[in-house]
Amino acid sequence: MVGDGINDAPALARATVGISLGQIGSRTAIDAADVVFLHDEISLLPWLFRKAKMTLKIVKQNLSLALLVISLASVPALLGLVPLWLAVIIHEGGTILVGLNSLRLLKK
Repeated sequence: MVGDGINDAPALARATVGISLGQIGSRTAIDAADVVFLHDEISLLPWLFRKAKMTLKIVKQNLSLALLVISLASVPALLGLVPLWLAVIIHEGGTILVGLNSLRLLKK
């Protein structure tokens, strides 16, 4: 839901995602919204949707990567096939990879 007036506030609060315009929007609408465009550029809406989709994609990638690395490090360590220190290093390497993958969200 996108709105900027006081009459939009209940719908913004009830919507899955409420978007309001910061400069021309009423204080009530801004408080009820989940996202506020500070420069009142509604043209940023497609960018916002692309960024949201990319965020979900990267979160899923990070969860998959983390589970894979934890499995690859933990199972052999629990079975005594690799020393614990090596499993810890592999796990920390996976953590760094997850962080680096998340940095992709910062590019425009």
